[in-house]
Amino acid sequence: MTSNVIITAHDLADRLAEGWPLLAIVRGTRGSGRSTVLSALAARCATQGVAVMHARCHADESDVESGVVLQLLDDSDIGGLTTGHAFSADVLHLTAPRDDGATPVAIIIDDINYADQSSLNELSYLARRLDGRSIRMFVTVDEQDHRTPALMAELTRLPYTRVHTLAPLSADEEAEALARAVGRDLAPGTVDIVRRTTRGNPQVAVMAGLELATRLLSADESPETVHECCALATWHTRLQWVEKSHPNAANLYRAILILGRDADLIGAAALCDLRVGVAHDAQQVLVDFGLLTGDPLQPVKEHRQHHYARLNPQRTIDMHRRAADLAHKGGMSARTGASHLMHSNQKLCEDDLVLLSRAAHEAALTGDWDTAQGTLRHALSQCHDAPTSHRLLLDLHHVHLRSDVRACTQSTLALSRAGVSNEVMGRELASLSHLLLAASFTPVSTVLKGLADELDASAPTTPPNLVAQAHLLRHASPWRRLALAARSDPAVLTARALLLAASSHHRDRCRHLLQRVVPDPTSLAERDPMLIGLVALAATWTEELSVAQFWATEGATAARADHRPVEEAVNMLVRALAAERIGQPHAALADAEAARKLFEAVHADAFAEFAGAVYAEACIQVGQIDRAIATLDGLRPRADAHPLLSATVAHALGRLAEARGDAAGALGHLLSCPRYLQAAGIAGPSALMWHPSMVRVLAQSEREDAARLVAEGFLASARAWGAPGIIGQALHARAASASGVERIRYLRAAEEQLARSGLERVRHMVLTELVASYAKHGDADAEQWALTEVENTRASCTAETVEYEAGSSAVRLSRAEQRVVDLVLEGHSNAHVAAQLFLSKRTVDTHLGRIYKKLGISSRTQLAAALGLASAY
Repeated sequence: MTSNVIITAHDLADRLAEGWPLLAIVRGTRGSGRSTVLSALAARCATQGVAVMHARCHADESDVESGVVLQLLDDSDIGGLTTGHAFSADVLHLTAPRDDGATPVAIIIDDINYADQSSLNELSYLARRLDGRSIRMFVTVDEQDHRTPALMAELTRLPYTRVHTLAPLSADEEAEALARAVGRDLAPGTVDIVRRTTRGNPQVAVMAGLELATRLLSADESPETVHECCALATWHTRLQWVEKSHPNAANLYRAILILGRDADLIGAAALCDLRVGVAHDAQQVLVDFGLLTGDPLQPVKEHRQHHYARLNPQRTIDMHRRAADLAHKGGMSARTGASHLMHSNQKLCEDDLVLLSRAAHEAALTGDWDTAQGTLRHALSQCHDAPTSHRLLLDLHHVHLRSDVRACTQSTLALSRAGVSNEVMGRELASLSHLLLAASFTPVSTVLKGLADELDASAPTTPPNLVAQAHLLRHASPWRRLALAARSDPAVLTARALLLAASSHHRDRCRHLLQRVVPDPTSLAERDPMLIGLVALAATWTEELSVAQFWATEGATAARADHRPVEEAVNMLVRALAAERIGQPHAALADAEAARKLFEAVHADAFAEFAGAVYAEACIQVGQIDRAIATLDGLRPRADAHPLLSATVAHALGRLAEARGDAAGALGHLLSCPRYLQAAGIAGPSALMWHPSMVRVLAQSEREDAARLVAEGFLASARAWGAPGIIGQALHARAASASGVERIRYLRAAEEQLARSGLERVRHMVLTELVASYAKHGDADAEQWALTEVENTRASCTAETVEYEAGSSAVRLSRAEQRVVDLVLEGHSNAHVAAQLFLSKRTVDTHLGRIYKKLGISSRTQLAAALGLASAY
């Protein structure tokens, strides 16, 4: 018994000795101890020789004529009492003063709110006539029920009425009660969780204490376990009270649990056959009892699943089946209907399978891949029609491609062995001709290449993306027999551009193809995010690095908006590659790490390792060798992945070995790079420049002839490709294998090419080496020039952005954007700027568009004012 209940019982017991009459009203919520007070008073009356008449009212008996009076009579040994209007008269006569003494009577009524009307009339009549009578009336009132407000107001005005309200437990009282139940003091966090559930209600607190004593067998008071105990306590108390007093509210609560987070009042009312007005009242009851939160149709979040699990299983299945029917008839979302179908445990028809397929599509659109997979798997388990199963399996492949690449590779192979003709299978799998899928696992690329070969490339219906995939996989695709429409398809054009870049020939033609795919920045919105990533990769290889970063950023943004983590990861990885080449290692490090996490989340293992290798190389560039070691620990090139991925991993391992002074280990890894690249059909240095590291390691190993041969081959292929940045790095590598005047000549030529390319970080390194070479050669003037250039490039190679104050905020421009701004402010046209920086005019247009957007301006005439600089305009 809680302290406030004891105080109330003692107070009323004291008033028993004060004399007659007494009408005591004990108010409180369910579980507050009202019945306990009445039991204590009944026992006290019995010890004083008072005849006790006791009745307990019930909501389901409120329509029984004179039901409470009948209970009072059945509970009493007093003779001569009758029902109806005679009851009050008999009691008044029995307790009237007389010479032989009146018979003292105690009338105790629990939950008078639920008394029938005829009994209420009798009791009200009796209560107003207690003066001079030896009658004590004790009644309890449920504060959560408001059926008799007029009667309560009338009774409380009587002079002999005493009203006692049972207060909730205080925080200290509740903590003590829980400690007694569990056998030890509980953590403040645990007590706080319980108190938010009980609201100080003694009976709920007692039940919570019993549950905690059963489940908290150790000192580990996990919030999950505490919430489970609280959920069970409310199930055994509040929900049972609601069940007895408000059955409609209990039914509404079950319907809300069935409908889940999509529950609304009208839908829940329909599910349990309640009129909307009745449902509104039931909803308020549930809020009053603490079963619904402030959001009216949301159960307590931590209690929902535990209450749902305790519903009657068969009743749950029936309600889910009914909910599915209501969802279909009411035009609700496919996901809502499908969720109930999967819980209904019923055999599905063709329409149901269509609904599940639509639900999976809805889930995929919001990026809820787990729900999409689960829905399709359930549909497949219930489907016995081969064509429908085939369609559902392809839908599942598409979901896997976005969420579980490893599963998709396996299911693609399984589908290819399903006995369907190659031509049909080729067209079926055309939509799965995805770079990530094919490049991740060699057996899948073999299947896709074989399927592409089965198709008639000249047919107008040939899927261009499958043809493009065959090109990317170095398959001898019949390009000349391609349909004219297929030749102009963006996917095919991108594949051709990548192949040209990989071969390191026809750079201008490659750039022309990219121009056709993305003629202007606005056309990016029309392209698939994966295609944007491939276009950005080709731009990286052609050394349009700022454009590549811009395109990859747009592709990642579009993919993120469409909930496509695979495509987002590809674009982030390409942006990291572009940042590394342009001399922004910190940006490369951040993007590569983000890409790796995304790849790991979708189980694209080979690409996660590829991104890890790029991340490790960025770590090496910024001097974080320990992080590079941790990233590459245990990593080895994959034999079953695309050779470019394997070459990148081998290169990172070689760079790490070089940084650690292990020349033999570095050579072992670096020598495998050209073998992997040759297997991928990559002939030049545009995709992966392994040569500089190889030259350095060979030179350090005193193998000058081998270093010179590698450097000369690198320089020849770089000049054939024509990208000034690659030519500059090749010349730098050639200088490493030379000495004296020859070394100075190569370094000077490298500096000139790098100045044209804008690769300031590499140029800074070359200038630093020129200072030492000029000093050794004794050329003081040249040394001073080189020192001046070193200082001029120091800021640009250490800072990856330039910051300006534009209005009330700071605006950052990349180094490439800054070079464009410098020339534009001098008054040059876009075409002249492009010629000066060895860029295409489209690239300059793209830069200016981004600059204007950052600064919030629309023309070059506003540029100087926005940056706070002087201008030729």
